[in-house]
Amino acid sequence: MGKFINFVKTIYTDNYDIKLRYAIMSGREIVLFDFSADFNNVVATMNLLQEHNIIIKRIIFPDELFEHVVKKIYIGDKLGIICNKLSEVKNIYGERYPVVLFNQTGIIDNIWYNYFRKVFGEDYNMIFALNNIMSVKPCLDRFFQNLDKIYQVYSLFDEKSKEIYLSVLKSYISLDITDRIFDEGAQYFLDGYTVTDNDIVIDAGAFDGRTAWDFFSAMRKSGKVYSFEMNEDNLKKIDDFLGNAEKNIVIENMGLGKIDEEVSYLPRGAATTYRNSTNDHDTKKAVITTLDSYSANNKLEKIDFIKMDIEGAELDALKGAKDSIQKWKPKMAICLYHIFEDLWEIPLYIKELNSQYKFAFRQYACYGKTNDDWPMLYRQLNDIYGEKGIIYSMGEFVLYCR
Repeated sequence: MGKFINFVKTIYTDNYDIKLRYAIMSGREIVLFDFSADFNNVVATMNLLQEHNIIIKRIIFPDELFEHVVKKIYIGDKLGIICNKLSEVKNIYGERYPVVLFNQTGIIDNIWYNYFRKVFGEDYNMIFALNNIMSVKPCLDRFFQNLDKIYQVYSLFDEKSKEIYLSVLKSYISLDITDRIFDEGAQYFLDGYTVTDNDIVIDAGAFDGRTAWDFFSAMRKSGKVYSFEMNEDNLKKIDDFLGNAEKNIVIENMGLGKIDEEVSYLPRGAATTYRNSTNDHDTKKAVITTLDSYSANNKLEKIDFIKMDIEGAELDALKGAKDSIQKWKPKMAICLYHIFEDLWEIPLYIKELNSQYKFAFRQYACYGKTNDDWPMLYRQLNDIYGEKGIIYSMGEFVLYCR
């Protein structure tokens, strides 16, 4: 209890909003860092800042954009503001480093976090992503509104899992990737919580088929894997990777949910989701089934292991698997990184289904490679300031149950 209480106290002082306010009150100059080269975007950002009583006197651009911005868009002249190249920052400020505000968020931002810390030192912490200013307070409010549930989940874990769980909660509110504790093991393969020989495995969220193959290989090609992928565009990826290599890996072009239904979904590769996508003109149709219906219709004799990474639909899918979970008590690896509330709602729901479950929690670094889908400028800047060809995110975290 003592560690948890101390953790809650730090949330009051080490949250994103408080750190930004402290940075502003420190008297340091506040600069806007922009790599959109979009005049309307910059104006919108400046208006947002004014609403929060934040005054910007300088905008910094990547060197590669500077000539384009100054000579073609004239942002500085139009706004009456100083514009500088990124490479000039250290000479301008010396040791009195500025507060740096980004006008975008997402994976790309970590490139710039890395860059500014290389320039100003590893302890430099006055870097803030503007679009996150509006997102932290709701998380903070929900954190304090659900403290009792959060403590219940915290109490379910071993000491290592407790430490990682608190680090994830904190990073949601501090928005600092350095608060996270990454595990070096393979995702979904935590000792004692993963597949064993001859298991019947449910792989919800197949994407390109690699996890299905990893599970099958870990079972020494025994047992069987039922892999669900809602996005028909991903089926070719699966076919390219698996082909007809193994009849004991069954690919189903459907999603898992809490009821049997047809839904609209937004095809976005690994991030395909049917949540909140029904009004988008780019949506497609897909079949959703419950795991209980599927196991009955296909006469599954047992289910030994369930993995879910389905873009925020995990809780719905677990509700649709209620009977199967209560009947067979399978081991599970459930992703909790899509929706903040899942960090407590999903563990408590599973505990409600079977009070005998034991839990562990792990966080995994997540990275990908830049590809042709990225705008050329982003790929060039990532190669210059990031790790060439590699992009990082805040990571993925998994609830393990057995």
